[in-house]
Amino acid sequence: MLSHSPAILAFRTLRIFTVLAILTCASIAQDVGNCTVHDPSTRTDCPGAIAFFQKLQTAVNGGDKNQLASMVSYPMHAMQNGKRIQVRTRQQFLSQYPKLFTPAVVCAIKAAKDSDVWGNYQGFMVGSGVIWWDAVIPASVKNPQTDSGKYPFKIISINSENVMAPGCSAGK
Repeated sequence: MLSHSPAILAFRTLRIFTVLAILTCASIAQDVGNCTVHDPSTRTDCPGAIAFFQKLQTAVNGGDKNQLASMVSYPMHAMQNGKRIQVRTRQQFLSQYPKLFTPAVVCAIKAAKDSDVWGNYQGFMVGSGVIWWDAVIPASVKNPQTDSGKYPFKIISINSENVMAPGCSAGK
């Protein structure tokens, strides 16, 4: 068995902690709301996503179900009672509204700020993923990365379960 001097062990321990610290900082940097804290992963359509969020928040604050229904890309995915469902039409959205926009979902959206808007390749979200939206780009578009600003943002998913937002709980 090899034995190492205390200096070598201290150096190796320091090197391990340094690597872990770098990885932790990189992980935290990826978790920030990258629409207001710009870094290389910031999506170019963040300003439009924030504007959409403000419109969404206004509709939620006013309880405007019809406005929200017009902001959805159908079919929309949702989580309810542990099951993934599809909301296929405006009529289905309106009839399912109380199950989609539970008090906890409404609370999470109302509590969110522009600085909470975060985007990645799946879209934009607030409230730890309680609601997701993105530009709805037709399949016929040849270069969606450069053309994304030409298409409207729409809600693509609502997760009414396990809502995690400051001041909000499943019962609020």
